[in-house]
Amino acid sequence: MRDDMHEYSLNSQKRLESIVLIAVVSAYLALIISPFIDPLDQANAIVGYFISVSPFAIFAIIFYAFDNYLWHVKPFIWLLDMPNFNGTWKGQGNSTYNNSKSQKFNVKIKVNQTFTKIMVDSQFDRSYSESF
Repeated sequence: MRDDMHEYSLNSQKRLESIVLIAVVSAYLALIISPFIDPLDQANAIVGYFISVSPFAIFAIIFYAFDNYLWHVKPFIWLLDMPNFNGTWKGQGNSTYNNSKSQKFNVKIKVNQTFTKIMVDSQFDRSYSESF
């Protein structure tokens, strides 16, 4: 994903609820995985140092996957009821700039969207625009 994407708002609690759920799942996964890692930690301190399980690390991995990929696939798309605008959209507009005669123009809009961010590039007959 592009670094210059920006956040967008939703008129719902779905984003907050999703982040809290990921945090709870991460904590439980850390509890489940830790007993399997502890023997390695005791056997070799260096190995244990690199493979220790942190709820924060698990959260980061799950959140990254959810933010970039999982939010717009089944069953999450049904649970979130969040629009997915990803893609390229083409159409025509009608300009009445300065109360002049109506003029038609072509527009091509490319949308890159994650669960938390969006980037919109618009190309018109005579101009180009990027959201930032």
